[in-house]
Amino acid sequence: MNGDIITDEFADAVRKRFKFVYTSNNELKEILGYGDVRRYHAGSFVYMEDDPVEACYCIVSGKIEIFKNTENYGRRIFAFVGKYDIFGYPEIFQDKQIMSAEVLEDTLCIVIDRQTYLDKVLAIHNFCRDLVRIEARMIGDLQRSAIIERAEKRLYHFLHYLAGKIGVDIAGTILIPRKFTHEKLSEILSLSRETVSRILLDLQKKEIITITKEQIIIIRPDILFAEIDDIKRLPGFYGTDNPDI
Repeated sequence: MNGDIITDEFADAVRKRFKFVYTSNNELKEILGYGDVRRYHAGSFVYMEDDPVEACYCIVSGKIEIFKNTENYGRRIFAFVGKYDIFGYPEIFQDKQIMSAEVLEDTLCIVIDRQTYLDKVLAIHNFCRDLVRIEARMIGDLQRSAIIERAEKRLYHFLHYLAGKIGVDIAGTILIPRKFTHEKLSEILSLSRETVSRILLDLQKKEIITITKEQIIIIRPDILFAEIDDIKRLPGFYGTDNPDI
């Protein structure tokens, strides 16, 4: 079954998703070939916080949410991962999972067990070079996120992120499909729902954005993004930098 799934096209899509520079399609097919195919049903968990770390995963189809329950903010969402995404690899050197992975819709995964990953996958030199690049970027994102303290800046950065990834620029106005409720935004950004609603309402009053049932429309991106850095992924999105899955 692996051979039917791990085609040249599939390997190329995974490689492009993670912006691998050194790892070839053949090397990626070799890596994925070490895994077994497993099916997870909606509402189940691939793993839960404090479970033993047993594997890393590549999604063939479906959708999974990576989250952590925290004392201060409740459920803190770290990632939405879907087709072609790899997740679980940052934890592979730990004994226990530090987050949970909930299956949002029926999902098919290639599962590479921990020992195989350590013994065989990490023996592939080019993959290790790409892995160092990815981990370094993640560390940089987390370092930069540490200075983003104001609630407004957190939300501005996320809007900037969405604009770059799924927004459509029409004559300087950016249209972003509404993928998240205010409640979901508050979970992602570790803010209260009331704070998210207040900031968005303030932006509408200033005629910087407008919100419809289907879209967030950024009317004045020059004002909204004037004082923020270009952070290309939300810290914590270690499985993917694409929310449109």
